[in-house]
Amino acid sequence: MAMFRNGVANPATASADVVAAAADSLAELVDLMNIEYTIDGAYAGIPEERFGLHLAWSGDMVGAIWYIPEGFDTGLLRYAWPPNTAGSTAKGIVGNDCMTVLAGAPHPVLAHRFIDFMLGEEGSLSNFEWYLYQPPLSSLDPETLIADEWIVPNLESAIVRQEDFANPLGYIPLQLEPEVEAIWLDEWARATGLG
Repeated sequence: MAMFRNGVANPATASADVVAAAADSLAELVDLMNIEYTIDGAYAGIPEERFGLHLAWSGDMVGAIWYIPEGFDTGLLRYAWPPNTAGSTAKGIVGNDCMTVLAGAPHPVLAHRFIDFMLGEEGSLSNFEWYLYQPPLSSLDPETLIADEWIVPNLESAIVRQEDFANPLGYIPLQLEPEVEAIWLDEWARATGLG
């Protein structure tokens, strides 16, 4: 996100200096805005009312309703993806998690059966019920996810839609080369103190 803010069109091709500049921007935020870098925002910070705003994956916010204390109004929760926010020119990541089976798996037929199950509607919904991240299936209509109460109406904006992948402000990250990823991780640790 800091690279987008700094005008970088494709973070995957950023040089070490550009990655360091993004890390400097992240470190600067701590002093400017009194922010906190943490992994538990949607699971603890928001439900405990320590955070009023948090950068989170859509699945984290869908799951936040399960972490909120009894009596908290879940209707107060909202999710905004910058490319779909009215008037926004900000880029945002769009993607999904992946599952893989190694080429040398000792039971390839079973592995393929597992993938078939996880990519089928029943298996995907079962995983969604536990994991709370939307399955990457075009057969699951976003409106149905709300109608069937998989996602609460006030978090409808957390639903990933097919057109999000074609949004010019949407950024689909690709796997970085190991040496480039090491630079990113080192700079993240330096900027956040989470290393």
